[in-house]
Amino acid sequence: MDQTIYIVDDIVAAPGKGRELLELYRSAYAPGARARGMVLDREIVAPPMWLDELSNRLLITWTVQGAPGWWGQGVQSRYDPAVAEFWQQADGLIAQRARYFGAAEADVEGISHV
Repeated sequence: MDQTIYIVDDIVAAPGKGRELLELYRSAYAPGARARGMVLDREIVAPPMWLDELSNRLLITWTVQGAPGWWGQGVQSRYDPAVAEFWQQADGLIAQRARYFGAAEADVEGISHV
């Protein structure tokens, strides 16, 4: 059985740029992510209103199935120039960003033995 691995993009938008950044992410990043086998789980905007003077945090969660899905999307993204182009294009809209990977504790043991 495949275990679900979560890929979380935690992006703090530049002040007043949250909506623009999310729209760019949806149009320029998400199609390629889907093509790499990633499934959009959720998009969270914090705080839950668009801020004009301050930064919104975007927590965008994707899922892949098992270690093969995780490694597969990672390798594919390294060789896809559109990924680097997206992050370069988004650079002026981002104050900071991080990407996290995780799984339910019950799945960790199975994922660890690849």
